[in-house]
Amino acid sequence: MADAVSARIWGAGSLRLPFIGEGGVFADVQPPPECRFGPSGTLAEAIFAGEQWDVYCSADQDHPRRLFEAGLAARPKAFASNRLAVLYLKSRGFHAENILGALLDPAVRIGMSTPGADPSGDYAQQLLARLGQAFPEARSDLVARSEVLTGGGERVPVEGPLGRYATIVADGHADVMLCYETICLDACARSENLAFARLPPAQEVGAVYGATVPRDADDRGLGLFEFLFSEEAQARLATFGFGPPPPEGIGDAAGD
Repeated sequence: MADAVSARIWGAGSLRLPFIGEGGVFADVQPPPECRFGPSGTLAEAIFAGEQWDVYCSADQDHPRRLFEAGLAARPKAFASNRLAVLYLKSRGFHAENILGALLDPAVRIGMSTPGADPSGDYAQQLLARLGQAFPEARSDLVARSEVLTGGGERVPVEGPLGRYATIVADGHADVMLCYETICLDACARSENLAFARLPPAQEVGAVYGATVPRDADDRGLGLFEFLFSEEAQARLATFGFGPPPPEGIGDAAGD
C-alpha cells in the first residue's frame, strides 16, 4: 500500500484517532505515514504557502475545493460525514429534549472552535445563525454568549489529560461545547461525567469531509487516498462514529 518512503497525510484534528489510533484507517500502514493534524483551514493555508504533502483530508469540502480551483490539487472527493453536537456535563441535566432550550438560555455559556481556520467553527456559526433566524429575540445574546475556545483563535489554549474538548467542559470554560459528534463520543469515553446531545432536526448541521491529493500525486499518495474509500477504511471510520459520504460526493481526485 505504501512505498519505502512514508506518505505525508494532512488531516483535520478530528481525524487523529480515526486515522492513526488503535483500529484507525491508517494504523496498519507500513511504513507509518507522516501525519500532521490541525484545523483544516490552517493546513490548507500551509499548502497554499508551498509546504509539501501527499494526502489532504479536511472536515469540510470548501478547503479541498479551494486547492483544486487554485490548481494545487486534484478534484476532491467526499469520504465521510459527521454532525455538530452539544457536549456538556451530565450534572447540568441537559438532554436531547431540552438542549435547544439550553442553547437559548441567557445563563448558558457556549463554546466553539475558530471560524475560518476550523470548519467546526464554521458549522457552529451556521447553527447560531439558524437559531438567530428561528428566534430573532435571542440573536444578539447567542453571539454574546459564544466564545472561541479552540482552533487557534482562542485567547488562552486549553489542554488537559482528558483532551481539549472534554477539558473545556469538565473544567468549566464553557457550559456547553459545540463540536463534532465523533469528538463528543471520544470525550464521553474519557469521562463518565460528560454527555452529549444531538440537535433537533430543524437545527441539525451536518459535516461532509473531503479529501484530495496534489495534481502531480505519485503512487504513494494515490494508494492511500484510494484506500480511504475502500470498504475496510469506511468500516474503520464507522467504528469512530463517522457516517458514509453523500452518494454524489464532490468529484474524483484521481482526475481533473
